[in-house]
Amino acid sequence: MPIQISMYDALDSIMVLRAWLVFVLLISILDNLKLAKGDSTEHARRRLVDQTPGFISIDCGATNDYLDEGTGIFYKSDSGFIETGTKNPISPEYSSMVSPNYVRQMKNLRSFPQGTKNCYTLKPGQGKSSNYLIRAFFFYGNYETRFNLQSLTYTLGVIFGPRELYPPWETFPDIIHVPLSDTIFVCLINTGSGIPFISALELRPLSKSIYPTNFGALSFGSRLDIGTSSHMGLIRYEDDVYDRLWHSRSTLLNWVPINTSSVINTQDSNDSYQLPAQVLRTAVQPPSGHNALTYVSSYGTNNPCNGDKYYVCFHFAEIAKPTQGKKREFIIDVEGGNYTSEPITLEYLKPLSICPKMDNHLKEVLVFLLMQQRSLAFPHPQCI
Repeated sequence: MPIQISMYDALDSIMVLRAWLVFVLLISILDNLKLAKGDSTEHARRRLVDQTPGFISIDCGATNDYLDEGTGIFYKSDSGFIETGTKNPISPEYSSMVSPNYVRQMKNLRSFPQGTKNCYTLKPGQGKSSNYLIRAFFFYGNYETRFNLQSLTYTLGVIFGPRELYPPWETFPDIIHVPLSDTIFVCLINTGSGIPFISALELRPLSKSIYPTNFGALSFGSRLDIGTSSHMGLIRYEDDVYDRLWHSRSTLLNWVPINTSSVINTQDSNDSYQLPAQVLRTAVQPPSGHNALTYVSSYGTNNPCNGDKYYVCFHFAEIAKPTQGKKREFIIDVEGGNYTSEPITLEYLKPLSICPKMDNHLKEVLVFLLMQQRSLAFPHPQCI
């Protein structure tokens, strides 16, 4: 049964347009073109809460506040954010099916058997006109002990359309949102197909210089850590100052994984996206005889976001020390997005993010192509 998700800020007077957010993580090294990935670490402890100012982390349905020992993030119970609803534990037999990143948060939830609309009230310290990542978690876990899947509406200003959830699996939609008021209301609406519920709610302040948009809130599409050896599917890194969730992709097609032990200092770079160093330190390369990497993203004919504007961000780092006098140039080509970049040159161990301006709308298939540029100063690439 679908979970219908829409976004709404109760104090905003304008309707913001929908957008589809796609992150493709890319990296290049001297001997060949590489796609960036994380290392084999599947779960990393984050810094303590005093090092992550502005975080709002709510365990919906929890009895007490606590410091999560697995992540180092301080979670508050939701009693100070909402006055309605009922606390419920999930069925014990489903606890083992929860993502390792959110074991404790998914063991309970808050349901709303009464009322059409029930809202959480968030008051981030940065106030209005700031950039926020807002993430909600829904894990049914058969808390009603009858596999009665829910159809609910999660609101904050822009409609996303239905999403499928089958028991007891979890879903965690997130958006990037710029509120017009100092108070953000996150509301769950009963659509008549079941009792709304929520497991956790998180807000992360972002730099105003990253993920800019002139056409409304950004709906999460994918944030890929390509080539990682992790098979858990979802990773969060301790040095990610924005606490982004990364979807792992081990290897695609016949890509060859590689890595470096060199230190990549993301904090002192001019790249305000501040990618986790573990993501930039490892990669994959094309197979022998190839000088390009291709990633195909298919969204299907029935995707509710087809036709929406979308945002793509590429992240790079040179992870092999260049030979003196040598340089490498490559281009980005987005087929289906009508975009081809100017030649790009990287500096050794210096992160670079490229978020091209493309006034296009999401299509059924997008093809991201990273191609080597031949030059007299740079030999034809060889695979490691």
